[in-house]
Amino acid sequence: MFGASDVEPLLPGYRPLPGIFDEMVDRGGRVRTHWQPLPASFLHPAPATE
Repeated sequence: MFGASDVEPLLPGYRPLPGIFDEMVDRGGRVRTHWQPLPASFLHPAPATE
């Protein structure tokens, strides 16, 4: 499992809109635990299949 420190560098320009709940990141810009597998999959994608 990857931690927030592994996936946050993948989203450097992403910031939640002020005053609006963001499902993926918290107010501090940290990726929420239940979303971490998605950006982590960019680090280690599954092998290609035909």
